[in-house]
Amino acid sequence: LARAPVDGVLIRYEDTYQQMWVGEHDVRAGQSGGGQSTVTSQWNVGDQVEVLRPADGRWTAASVLALDPVDGVLIRYEDTYQQMWVGENDVRASQSGGGEWGGQEPQAGDGCELRGQIVSVNSQQSATVTIVNDGSTYIYVYWIDYGGNEGDYQSRQQPLLTIAPGGAQSVASAIGFGYTVVGENGNCLGVVQASEAVNEFVFAGF
Repeated sequence: LARAPVDGVLIRYEDTYQQMWVGEHDVRAGQSGGGQSTVTSQWNVGDQVEVLRPADGRWTAASVLALDPVDGVLIRYEDTYQQMWVGENDVRASQSGGGEWGGQEPQAGDGCELRGQIVSVNSQQSATVTIVNDGSTYIYVYWIDYGGNEGDYQSRQQPLLTIAPGGAQSVASAIGFGYTVVGENGNCLGVVQASEAVNEFVFAGF
């Protein structure tokens, strides 16, 4: 906004619109947004990713907010909305959730490596989850509760949904809720997590 030989640089923060004088050494060229950037990254601002959260060692859904050649990737966790800088190696493509699979067909076993690691988080943001069975056998959907246990919404050890071949069922959910989908022989077909207000997951060819 302005320069002064004594006070330094008058800036205005883009998020809070607060104005203040800062020293020249506290200012650098913008690393994201409309200005030029020298950041080389496989990620882009706005990407839906998963981040290895230091607090619990779990891969957690997050959004990319900014990129920096030194600090790495600025992310915001989808469950807690906490923002933090993380290294490139701590970020991976989303393995579950409507953002990546919504209306598409997961491959057999997609997300099953996360079974036992994902727990549901009640974001208090309502959502709808639709599971489509495009295969030739029954599939069973279990809700993953807040402790990582699989069952129905009453924490009974039984499927939340039983879906016939060619059928589809929708269930009231919340952003952050996780589900395990298994086949007739009990094999894991996928682990998914609601990441949007409307989520659809199609299982085919099992």
